[in-house]
Amino acid sequence: MVRSTTAGSTPLGERIELGLLGLGTLATAVAAYHAGTTGNWVPLLIASVATGTLVALTSR
Repeated sequence: MVRSTTAGSTPLGERIELGLLGLGTLATAVAAYHAGTTGNWVPLLIASVATGTLVALTSR
């Protein structure tokens, strides 16, 4: 059964987008901590580029 969106509800696509951006932000924060403690910056580079790409692709 497909429900139509009502006033005040967030469409599924936007909820997925917000969830992915939240996960990308969390991944970047964890990678920054990892880079600070180990000196290995590659995970931070990957997380930052991936999150930035996601933001660029979902911007309207």
